[in-house]
Amino acid sequence: MLSISSKENRIFHYISTMLLVLSVVYLVYEISRFDEYDSLLAAFKENSRQNFIWLLSVFILLPVNWLIEAIKWKKVCCYLEKQHLTTAFKAVLAGISSGFITPNRIGDIVGRMQFMGAENRKSAVSLAAVNSLTQNLAILLPGIPLAILFFIQLQQSTIQSKTYILFLIVILLLFSITLISLPSVAGKINHHKFRSYFRGLANYTFKDMVVITGWSLLRFCVFSCQFFLMLRFFGVELSLTQAVTSIPVMYLLVTFTPSFAFSEALIRGSWAVFVIGSFAGNIPGILMAGVGLWLVNVVVPVAIGAGISSLKLWATNQVDDHVPG
Repeated sequence: MLSISSKENRIFHYISTMLLVLSVVYLVYEISRFDEYDSLLAAFKENSRQNFIWLLSVFILLPVNWLIEAIKWKKVCCYLEKQHLTTAFKAVLAGISSGFITPNRIGDIVGRMQFMGAENRKSAVSLAAVNSLTQNLAILLPGIPLAILFFIQLQQSTIQSKTYILFLIVILLLFSITLISLPSVAGKINHHKFRSYFRGLANYTFKDMVVITGWSLLRFCVFSCQFFLMLRFFGVELSLTQAVTSIPVMYLLVTFTPSFAFSEALIRGSWAVFVIGSFAGNIPGILMAGVGLWLVNVVVPVAIGAGISSLKLWATNQVDDHVPG
């Protein structure tokens, strides 16, 4: 068993608390400065009662999204620490909250670490890499061929689009090679200081990577469905073929645009107009769908995750206060 100093524990709690406070403050700030409430309210008023089934479906899929990610995280952690599904579920929500203010959600792992044993937190860093790589891989696998089809349909086979597709193919290959080779590389690390960061990877098999990527693909399908449903709610008419072609391409572009979670609404809206707007003319509806899904999939879990993190940090501090110095 690895020993963890009280100093390391304190540093971790300070970082967790700082991210929690910053996330809550910035969430309140973003909600207060959001200037599209009138447009959203108007869209709600203009919708018929029957149309609200689309919005209800988006909310129904929200916990499904979290559950899939929790099952995936439980699988990712299985060789390092056995987690109950409830614990993994809380860790996922706490991670969404802590990743809110960090570039490309890299702070997500800090929230998830709160629900791991202190001796396993260093190793969780490499597990976070696997979790992120498999999710990106799940977006690249359908996204690249559909992006090629999208540019062909638009007759925009320019040098820029070809270069971008080539870049994504290289990224796909690098991600695949990294995932396949990680367990072997982790098993060969002998230096104690570095080995502690890769303990959870050494026993991974190719089958494990395939299963984890499969859960990532399923989650990708869920939030693609959510976006389609949100588009329908805001009156954007897309055929099923157009949706299957365009939505994965939009997520591909959003994923590989450097961003903070709090700025994703703007980025998602911009790419949605570019991609979805090629098939539908309701530009305001497309923008509102992007913003609406951001409110549902980011703001709601950040608020819930902040509450879960607060309770966890409070409980941990109570335990620490009763431990003899």
